Amino acid sequence: MIASMFNLDHRLAELRPTESELRIARERRDANQVSRLARTAGRTARRLLDASNAGSQSSRLAAG
Repeated sequence: MIASMFNLDHRLAELRPTESELRIARERRDANQVSRLARTAGRTARRLLDASNAGSQSSRLAAG
């Protein structure tokens, strides 16, 4: 019984992620969040620029 409990604990320890694996997973998750925020900010800026350019083009047409 004790030997089988030791084997189970040993196997479970092998399956658990190590500190370095947890750290790498955390870093990847954080990097993905930063990347996602940067893409969202870039899209917002492009939309604002496109909207302001479209408005100025229509006013040029009306003036001409």
